[in-house]
Amino acid sequence: MAKTTTRERVAATLAARARVLDHLVAHLPGVDRDQAREILIAVNADGYTGLRNLDAHLQTNPDALVAGSPECPTVLVRLVQHLAARGFAVVLVPCAGCGRTDKPLPLQGTGGRICDTCWVRDPSRHEPCARCGKRRRPQKRQPDGSALCSSCHANPQYRCSGCGQVDIAAARGPDGPLCPRCYESTTRPRRRCGQCGEVRIINKRDPDGDRELCKRCNHTIAQCSRCGRRRPCRRAATDAPVCRSCVDVPTSPCARCDRPRPVAAYWPIGGVCRDCYRTSRANPKLCPSCGHIRPLIGHDPAGRDACGPCSGADVDYACRTCGSGAEELFHQGRCVRCVAAERLRCKFVDENGDVPAALQPLLDSLARAERARSVLEWLRRDNSGAEILRGMIGRDDISHAALDALPPGPAVIALRAMLVHLGILAKRNEALAAADAWAERTVRALPEHHRRIIAPYAHWSALRSARHRAEHKRFTEHSGARARMLINVAISLLTWAEERNTSLAQLTQADVDEWLSAGGNRLQSRHFLRWARRRRLVGELDLPRHRSSDPQDFLTEDDYGRLLQRCLHDQDVPLDVRVAGALVVVFGLHVARIVELTTDDLDLGSEPQLRLNGHCLVLPPVLGSLLAQHVGTATTTSLVGRSGTPANWLFPGQQAGRPLAAASLVSKLTAHDIPTRISRNSALLSLASDLPAAVLSTLLGLSETAAVQWVRRTKRDWHAFLQARAHDQAHQRRS
Repeated sequence: MAKTTTRERVAATLAARARVLDHLVAHLPGVDRDQAREILIAVNADGYTGLRNLDAHLQTNPDALVAGSPECPTVLVRLVQHLAARGFAVVLVPCAGCGRTDKPLPLQGTGGRICDTCWVRDPSRHEPCARCGKRRRPQKRQPDGSALCSSCHANPQYRCSGCGQVDIAAARGPDGPLCPRCYESTTRPRRRCGQCGEVRIINKRDPDGDRELCKRCNHTIAQCSRCGRRRPCRRAATDAPVCRSCVDVPTSPCARCDRPRPVAAYWPIGGVCRDCYRTSRANPKLCPSCGHIRPLIGHDPAGRDACGPCSGADVDYACRTCGSGAEELFHQGRCVRCVAAERLRCKFVDENGDVPAALQPLLDSLARAERARSVLEWLRRDNSGAEILRGMIGRDDISHAALDALPPGPAVIALRAMLVHLGILAKRNEALAAADAWAERTVRALPEHHRRIIAPYAHWSALRSARHRAEHKRFTEHSGARARMLINVAISLLTWAEERNTSLAQLTQADVDEWLSAGGNRLQSRHFLRWARRRRLVGELDLPRHRSSDPQDFLTEDDYGRLLQRCLHDQDVPLDVRVAGALVVVFGLHVARIVELTTDDLDLGSEPQLRLNGHCLVLPPVLGSLLAQHVGTATTTSLVGRSGTPANWLFPGQQAGRPLAAASLVSKLTAHDIPTRISRNSALLSLASDLPAAVLSTLLGLSETAAVQWVRRTKRDWHAFLQARAHDQAHQRRS
């Protein structure tokens, strides 16, 4: 056959284009030749090959646009899909295999055009694999012509230029091949998702370009055919959609734990499950063959657990930055600690690209944190102290005042504790400062006519008393709570009076008596009413003194003994609960005083002693042993508190440099059936029966009035016992 010349090809192309344009104009209403030409260009059907195939098919099948036959060239599939998208009355060409009309049909099957999925599944194209023997689509042919399936054919592997690991190449970067992980994280293009608005890797591309979805948003919600819940499902377009939780995952016995689990990685020892994979990666050990700290993923010739190189695998899990294998690899071949150090620096740089000198102790402490992954999680969360601190760097204002101006919350409290513990911020009485900040916010939110009364009362009476106590006595969280309670009760009284169409100045004795009759916290309004009477904001009122009632709840002698035995010997109770409970039961210490104890207050020598208020109390040997065990195990959960100089609190809390909150310790004791108030009452009653009031006040830090009252209670009980006994003896003599 003579070779076709260029002139002949051009003439054939022009003739074919003219016939195709005539056909489109005749069968598409409202379309002229120019519009028809634009349609051909849009579907890539205006070249020599496309026009020739389309023209030949239209000459033999004039109704091809409405026939919907899969026996057609691929250019016709693109044409009818484009016309249907523009609203023309055409029939889409279905796949000859699955019948779907929403997929490209690039391949020719036995019954016509088929999609990629059907072409892969076409049994006529399958051959027995020369290695596994299964009939599958050939992926590679060996020199003798035999086929290898995709599972048996090993793609060529290269050393990744990004992370240094040996893997298949997903792309070629400027420095060499890139493995799939590095390609996804660094090189793969990203665009703005049309649903969530985030700049991410696009998983589904819209041909029109106005709706592109990232992997997170590219899912179809359907009712799972197994669990019945509406969730993102696989095979959502079929009659049997399956959600991720219900999908069948092949399992095999794990080489570590021997449980039938899905395989997360194949190591020289065999396939391992996800739990064992993470545990081995996160807990590297000393390899007995090479002496390096690496994840032990195989066995050496002696049968001992060994690292990858010592067990014949080209995987060492060593960090590319520091070269250490003691930390888990996290990103691009770097360990989690190196990544955390880099992200810390990037997070807290100023406008000049430098880390403020004041924050350097914080960054150093976080870089030494016991769990570097927790540091990354702290940096990642939007509501963490990291974001708050970053904003403070932008304003060049790292101070208590800047933190006080923020809405109160756990993140602000934890950040302040870290900065104070490291010396970046000065220490202060947080309970008093929290009461001041709360009062300012509360007063600001009041109506103007209430604010004129509550503001001076709060600042010049309730908080002034709190400041005086903080200067001369212990000021605890309970002290701050009392100041807030006084202000709240005053606000409640004004609101109650306003609801009765009465002002503060119009309150009568009957109104006050009715208000106080409800009891509870209302009784504390005497403090506010006395203040208001001195300033002539209210008339002369008779305010009865508040008389505190004597303790009524005590443990019996048997219950007291059993509780003490539980605290000293019950191994089922946590150690910190046993120690705190024993201090309450033996010495009657208040929980707020217990959490303020430090390890410096203990002398755990041959004769254990506890220092209270400058005096040493000899501890029972069993309690001294408990305290010694507790001191060795008590630690804070704060990242900064554990990595820097640890605080010496006997009961360290969750915040750096701070003790456990008294309310938290009370909750722990209550959860283990150790009632703090009743136990303390019983302990003080027992001590008051043996010690004079002066000694009781000095040793336990009680006020003189409280100590005298406890001693009087024991004497009153003793006199009642003597009188009752004398009465019984007299009755016996008369009888």
